[in-house]
Amino acid sequence: MSSRPDVQARHRQRRLDTRRRILDAALSLLEQHPWSEISLEQIMSRADLTRTAFYRHFDDRQLLLVALLEDVGVGFDDAAADWWGGETDDPATALREGLRELVQIFVDHGRLLRAISDAANQDPDIRTIYGELAERLIKANAERIAADVEAGRSSVSDPEAISNALTWMNERVLQNLFGQTPLGDADRTAAALGDVWVATIYGAGAGAAKN
Repeated sequence: MSSRPDVQARHRQRRLDTRRRILDAALSLLEQHPWSEISLEQIMSRADLTRTAFYRHFDDRQLLLVALLEDVGVGFDDAAADWWGGETDDPATALREGLRELVQIFVDHGRLLRAISDAANQDPDIRTIYGELAERLIKANAERIAADVEAGRSSVSDPEAISNALTWMNERVLQNLFGQTPLGDADRTAAALGDVWVATIYGAGAGAAKN
């Protein structure tokens, strides 16, 4: 006979497998349709599971979106790590590289991020989560800009306001180009965002874009 720990381990694994199937089904559908057009029935049909199975893992579709955001491990912090860390003699180039990585995040997950953004307009809980993410990015960007001002590398007069404007610019541009298919041109977008950010913070010509 199987020991009780073995039974519990199999039960946990079945739960994880079921949750994985639901997440994968929703992500797959998001590559084909806007979130507003995806029903719970479609998700569970794609996962080949019942509605009952869904409610064992999620209270509603909106919480599924939050789980998806956590699941894909959207690496905003990783993308900006080198620039935020300030451990470089060429911050403008580090900034451009970080923006290129950010664009790739939206290439990979832009449809999901668009769904989260749209849901934030309707659901206060998701609005809070999305707002907290934005504020965290704005704060980190502002601290990096302020450090460059103090070091004499930038002449920005209001790092927080500039960070707010640039961060939300990224969000709008990237949602528009990569939140739905067909996707925009990743290289052109990264170069354009890099030009705007670098010129604003360090001056035109700093850390020139690579061809």
